[in-house]
Amino acid sequence: MHLIKLVDSIIMREMYNDVKCAISNNRPQLAIIALFAYSEMIGGIWRIVHGEEENVVFGKGQSNKNFASYISMSGKKYSGINSREIYRIIRGGLVHRYLIREAATVKINPDDPMNRNPGVHSQAIIFRGSKIEFDINAYFLDLRRSVTELRRDIIRKNLQMLHLQKISVSQTIWCLAKEGQNQVIEHLSCAFSSSGEVLARVIYFPNISAGKQS
Repeated sequence: MHLIKLVDSIIMREMYNDVKCAISNNRPQLAIIALFAYSEMIGGIWRIVHGEEENVVFGKGQSNKNFASYISMSGKKYSGINSREIYRIIRGGLVHRYLIREAATVKINPDDPMNRNPGVHSQAIIFRGSKIEFDINAYFLDLRRSVTELRRDIIRKNLQMLHLQKISVSQTIWCLAKEGQNQVIEHLSCAFSSSGEVLARVIYFPNISAGKQS
């Protein structure tokens, strides 16, 4: 997949919509897990844009480094944050035990998932002694701003057509249960790039919830 298609069709459309849906439905755990996972990928893309090899960036043992790259590209508000600790405490806690590992207060505003009216823009992550404050909407706004800067860097460096070998939309087939269907239906219009390239494939399996496929 070309780099600019990844940013436009996957990050800015699909990933943004994932997070927006989680916030709108007041699911803070899902929103934060998605934000950290996507931050990690965006940080990896930032490393590639700045000259690192794709095989290294998306190789084994790079998760913390990719997340650290995201934090470093996100501006002064994140400059004092220990990315490894945040990754361990927040992301690790939610993924492995459903709860953040330390005492924390999480803010979420389902009425304004895109933070259209942020007022005085709040800090997304704050340490107050041993307690963490995490503002989901603010973090999402900062992520979108960081992606906008990343996209500008891609264009500035003329890397729009850089082909990513490790990221292929044909690797994953999303399978959805759909009641009342008598046959397997392949639906190929889930997402397309501007050139018509299929970005996702969804297959509906009838009666999958009953453990049967007809």
